[in-house]
Amino acid sequence: MYVRLLATEVIALLGLRLMQQEPRLTSLVYLLISGVAVLTTIPILQMSWYPPTEARPTSRTIYFERGGLPTLLTLKWMWLSAVLTEVIWQYAIWFRPGLGTHISILHMLTWLALMLALLRRMLHALVAESVINEYVVMGAVAGYLLIGFTGGVMMNSLLTIDPGAFLLNTDNLIINGKLLPASIYYSATILGTAFSSLTTLGTTIINPNNMGGQTIQICIAILGQLYIAILIAGILGKARQWK
Repeated sequence: MYVRLLATEVIALLGLRLMQQEPRLTSLVYLLISGVAVLTTIPILQMSWYPPTEARPTSRTIYFERGGLPTLLTLKWMWLSAVLTEVIWQYAIWFRPGLGTHISILHMLTWLALMLALLRRMLHALVAESVINEYVVMGAVAGYLLIGFTGGVMMNSLLTIDPGAFLLNTDNLIINGKLLPASIYYSATILGTAFSSLTTLGTTIINPNNMGGQTIQICIAILGQLYIAILIAGILGKARQWK
């Protein structure tokens, strides 16, 4: 899961310029990244922490036996719910803007629940690793980038709910002769803003006088720092073997 997820995320970030030219691709990117994280069937945990003579269970067995983690089936249903919500939300903001504003709250909560569940699953898997290798490092980076994409979805929904949270022009947004809703037109810009918040570089498009935008920006920054701190404490803070 680590390699495929990280590769998908890196390609998506490199494609920000393309998404800016074709903003409708951004939603597909969110669905693809979350789908790769949920549906990939390669091992979730490395098997090195089992004795050589002991039967090594499949990754799915490990997954279901780890108490407190959402099951793979639950995550699949959460992802399908996010897909359905995304389709309905996209339809609403195009054809029923008033309804789209209300659905944006459900859109935000659905995606937030899915992404946090994925992050929790990945964090538990990484901490459980007994051997630090390139795959574990890739997994740690993939989890960190996942926070940025989560922030992108949150901010995109906020733009529909409260356009005043951003210092962006929302009139006459036209690409290739088509008038686009603000949340579609600025989707790539919002994603870049989320990563600027994650890396604490800051951004100039969030209205400093709007508490909604400020709150999401602060939450993204804090979550990113907590992720790094927890990961370092869980992985590098223990005596591990490097291979």
